[in-house]
Amino acid sequence: MEQQFKFSRLIFWTSSQLMRVLQQFAGATMLSTGILYFGKYLWWIYIQTPVGHQYVSLFGERAIVVTALFSQDLLRIAFDINLIVLQTSLLVALLCHSLFIKTTFYDSQGITEHLVFWSMPVSFVAFLLLPETYGMDLTVFILLWLIPSHLILTCCMRLVGDVLPDGLLLNIVYNLLYKIYQVANCVVLRRCEI
Repeated sequence: MEQQFKFSRLIFWTSSQLMRVLQQFAGATMLSTGILYFGKYLWWIYIQTPVGHQYVSLFGERAIVVTALFSQDLLRIAFDINLIVLQTSLLVALLCHSLFIKTTFYDSQGITEHLVFWSMPVSFVAFLLLPETYGMDLTVFILLWLIPSHLILTCCMRLVGDVLPDGLLLNIVYNLLYKIYQVANCVVLRRCEI
């Protein structure tokens, strides 16, 4: 009976953490959409000024790329990019927690280190996975998606930390190597105690 209670409590806790990840994903998508619409508004104001006209005449290719970006569905762009960030964050959280990296290097750091050493590389990897149709360069992408990727990464780290035991992958590798050692010892020394 107590085992069922622990299992149901684990399921409830995991589902609440999963809901938190989905809420952060939705919040990050709305934040990214707001940032993109604010950028579209500022771009529209900028190209109406004399300096903006001069920029368009001097750097026409770049102005075409920016205008093409802002003419797309910005909510869809934000959703697609945050989905890539979510997948990258889950993968990073899973690997870091499985290899004892999360406990050693993530849990002991503050928000500044999380932004610089964790969220920025996740944003960079998401940028590498991003389709080229959006026409963003690296600096713009990291500036736009640093805070949303931090929000998503924090929840993914918490989710993976609650669901999986710490160092799962290292424990599996250790047990596998130990079994291989036992078999090799049995074959070489002819003392089989497996």
